[in-house]
Amino acid sequence: MKILGLSASPRVNGNSRALLDSALAGVRAAGAETEMISLSRLNIKPCAGEDACFKDGKCRIKDDMALLIQKIDSCDGVIIACPVYFGSVTAQLKAAIDRCQQLWVKKYRLGKKTSPVKRGGFICVSKYKNRDFFRNSKEIIEIFFRVLDTGLVKALWLSGLEDKGAAKTNKACLEKAYRLGGEIANLK
Repeated sequence: MKILGLSASPRVNGNSRALLDSALAGVRAAGAETEMISLSRLNIKPCAGEDACFKDGKCRIKDDMALLIQKIDSCDGVIIACPVYFGSVTAQLKAAIDRCQQLWVKKYRLGKKTSPVKRGGFICVSKYKNRDFFRNSKEIIEIFFRVLDTGLVKALWLSGLEDKGAAKTNKACLEKAYRLGGEIANLK
């Protein structure tokens, strides 16, 4: 079994990355393989809205999204870690999700099977203690996992991590992420 971790923060070593690393350690402790991709290091252009993918479920834009789709198609689960930016997911994650329109087309317009992803996890971090800030991120992620026929299996909504790097020293948050990874790996 292989679980793909997607770090959706523009900060390479920020709070969400520390929590994702902990979740992936939990996955490995449960006996599964992991791979981590930082979306901020990929060149993913926004969807052009040309509907070219409506013909065959393939995007015509040439960038790193084809690699990301390949990675999603070849894993058993995906754990995404993302901070809240302006009340939603980051631009990096939103661009990648928008470009998954090709998976939606395959499933809903062309009647083809989507990826074999069976497990989905989401770790969302906000510096604000107002839990309403998670609402938009939750809805977007639930739609993404629904397209993958996964559903949002496990999620962490961690608020009050204000300082840059605060998660790295927050043992309670790191433990929650570690357990989330183990639970995702152990799902039947």
